[in-house]
Amino acid sequence: MLSLSGGANYNNEEPLGLRTLLNVCRSDSNAKADKWMAAVITKTPETILLLLPPACDEGRSEKEQSIGKYIIVDSHPRPHLPTVAGAEGSFAIIHDSMDGLVDSLKSIFPATDLGPDVGDVMAMMYNTFDLYAFQKK
Repeated sequence: MLSLSGGANYNNEEPLGLRTLLNVCRSDSNAKADKWMAAVITKTPETILLLLPPACDEGRSEKEQSIGKYIIVDSHPRPHLPTVAGAEGSFAIIHDSMDGLVDSLKSIFPATDLGPDVGDVMAMMYNTFDLYAFQKK
């Protein structure tokens, strides 16, 4: 298991951004590139499950390897996601790319702007998430 914490600012270049941490999970020295990876993300009070495709597969071409299926499994209703059939209850979303996955995660876990009257530490607490990555050995 790999445990990481980040901030919900979604800047792709940010060292603690969501996309960066998902890439860290896939490139961790203990990660098996040819196996699926599960990741649990919590941003209080929400929790979701991600399934990340193998980073590589020797039996597939380079083009096929770049086209994976990234899956979000969520037990909470998300009526604000109009493009997701079944978002009124538990659902799964299947994406063809990391970009699509991150876009959906931005909708599920939006960054919270608390305004100028709230200190940096409090704002950071409201926008922090934890990510726990798992892989079968």
